Amino acid sequence: MKKEHTKNGLHTEYFENGQKIREGDYKDDNKVGKWTRWHENGQKNSEGKYKDGKQDGKWTQWYENGQKKSEGIVKDGKENSKLTEWYENGQKKSEGIVKDGKENGKLTEWDENGQINSVATYKDGECISGDCPE
Repeated sequence: MKKEHTKNGLHTEYFENGQKIREGDYKDDNKVGKWTRWHENGQKNSEGKYKDGKQDGKWTQWYENGQKKSEGIVKDGKENSKLTEWYENGQKKSEGIVKDGKENGKLTEWDENGQINSVATYKDGECISGDCPE
């Protein structure tokens, strides 16, 4: 009979080039605390916290060039906050409110030059007015 191994403590994975892929802690097979993931070039890819195996707290993602890609708050594994995304050139891409993983309220999207592409209002993930996608 094979005995199952429970993950506890610091866990680190590496790319073939020796750079870290991800690092964080486990407690009883659940991810807990701060977890960080990296691109193969050594730049951070994402960073945030886990609670009882689910994303919980502020999460940030970055492009390979180090530019911030997105930032928001996650609660019990679902986004619950103002979510902001950026293009790789640093221009804001979109900004809106997400509740329980669904868009709620005003969502604004910009093009890569900073010009507004669309503004729409959402309720429970459904577009109810403005520039709704078809």
